Amino acid sequence: MKKWFGKKKLNEQLRIFFSIMITGLMMLMLGIFTFSTIRSSYVESEKQAGSQLDFMDSSYRTWLKSVNDLIVSVEMENAVQKFCRFQATDGIIYQELYSDLAGKLDSYLYVNGDVNFIVVVSGATGKYVFSGNQSMAATKFEQIYEENYAASQKAKVNGTLSIKYGNEYYIKEKHTVTFYQPIYSVTELDEQIGVICMNLNDSMLMDMNDSGNIELCMTDMEGNVLSSTDNELLNISGGLLDFHGQAEGMMNKVGKRYFFKRIQGWNFYVVSIVPLRELYRSNMRVAVLVIIITMSLLAVSLIIMRRMINKSYVPLQKVVAAMDKVSENRLDFRIETADMGEDFKKLGVGYNGMMDDIQQLMAEVVEEQRQTDQIRLNALQSQIQPHFLYNTLDCIHWQACADGNKETSELVMALARYYRICLSKGKDVIPLKQELEHIRCYLVIQNKRYGDIVQYDILVDDALADVKIPKLTLQPLVENAIYHGIRIKEGLSGAVRVEAEQQEGKVLLQVIDSGKGMSKEQIEEMNNSISNYDEEFGYGVRNVNRRIELTFGNEYGLYYRINEAGGVTVEILLPETYEKEADLIFGGRGHV
Repeated sequence: MKKWFGKKKLNEQLRIFFSIMITGLMMLMLGIFTFSTIRSSYVESEKQAGSQLDFMDSSYRTWLKSVNDLIVSVEMENAVQKFCRFQATDGIIYQELYSDLAGKLDSYLYVNGDVNFIVVVSGATGKYVFSGNQSMAATKFEQIYEENYAASQKAKVNGTLSIKYGNEYYIKEKHTVTFYQPIYSVTELDEQIGVICMNLNDSMLMDMNDSGNIELCMTDMEGNVLSSTDNELLNISGGLLDFHGQAEGMMNKVGKRYFFKRIQGWNFYVVSIVPLRELYRSNMRVAVLVIIITMSLLAVSLIIMRRMINKSYVPLQKVVAAMDKVSENRLDFRIETADMGEDFKKLGVGYNGMMDDIQQLMAEVVEEQRQTDQIRLNALQSQIQPHFLYNTLDCIHWQACADGNKETSELVMALARYYRICLSKGKDVIPLKQELEHIRCYLVIQNKRYGDIVQYDILVDDALADVKIPKLTLQPLVENAIYHGIRIKEGLSGAVRVEAEQQEGKVLLQVIDSGKGMSKEQIEEMNNSISNYDEEFGYGVRNVNRRIELTFGNEYGLYYRINEAGGVTVEILLPETYEKEADLIFGGRGHV
């Protein structure tokens, strides 16, 4: 946290700190209100759900008991007992028993409006008597009975009554509930003589559903939905809830709250399902109003805080901006202190005074450095301006020609051209073609002196002939190649090659020798110290490098490396174009 804040400006740190603090307080207040609202909604919903479940439990127990009593009454009918015990399936007696039982069932069907049909199945003969509001063919009883009975569930904790919810008998036109009760003999203990099948409309939940968006359902002990006010719940595969054996309780699941209670004495649960959004609906308007007020206060507070901090930070921001200008080499930039407070005004005045002193000192240092560099350059040039020697050599050349001494004449002529280029009419920067001519003269003199020990090639395209170079740049490098490379090499002979190429607005010259070479450590030492003045090591090379830097800038100069021939290659990097010589010497470095 500290490290992250340390990278920010002071005004940004203050804005972040107060924004977090104000936002945190607002969110805390909003959270407390929201929690209390939700808590009160939960308590209220629990009370309502508890009352509703108690009513559903009482209503279902009453309804199930009435159905159970009705089935027991049918079971105890003398006509039912006789029909189920009779062994024959035809004859006058069978017809009388059948008609008597059918009449009894019709009377039960007549007085119970929810009953769709009643069927008594004889255990002795497998025959059955059907009484219903629709024909037996319409209910598909014969095709569905056995499978539906087998799929029924035990309805009571104690007893043999079983129940099956579904829409099988009415071909999915409506959901009904079917009760199956084994018929036992009233004369013989535990003797089952038939089965009663009673189908009723599944209207119990619909009659109780006056709670708006609240859903009601009844499930078995595993949570499978048997009946529901929402038909989509009937299509759920698997259990809706896992009751964990609890008699009653509450749980949240997928955006809804489920209140459940087991019907006492029966293997069913009644469930009330309330969407969580309904729990918050009563308090939603108040919550929205509080959120709007809180957000408005937060926005106003942040705006006021931001403006106050920015206004307080303006004087300090001026100082920071001034320091940024200094980093951009704008040493002439000053702080306006007229509208600054007393404390910040002192800071601004002190800064302005400090920058005046620094600018004056910088000007003095620049002037001193310019004078020093010019003195070094003049000292070097004074060593290579022997006017009298050039005139004398010219006389010797003509005398040698007159005497017919061709070798002496060539040697003297080479030396004369050598010094003519050295003079260059007082110019410090000359075309590359003149510098290359100077090298040719120098190599002629050296070969005359040492017996042609140096083979040389100058491979420079004519397009680069006018590229400017400080005079006497290549001669010290070629001299080093001869004296420190070729002459000390075994065999006392070698080659020197001068090449040049263009590189994106720059020109790269290379002086390549086949001499003894240098070690990797010596090369690294030379490159690392080439810009330092040390008269005991490489003074001439450093002078060359320094003159290039003074003339064109510090990005140009010399670089040494080992070449494939085992000797040394010196790279000289020059600009392809140049400004006036005077500008280059005193301002070519581009910065102070």
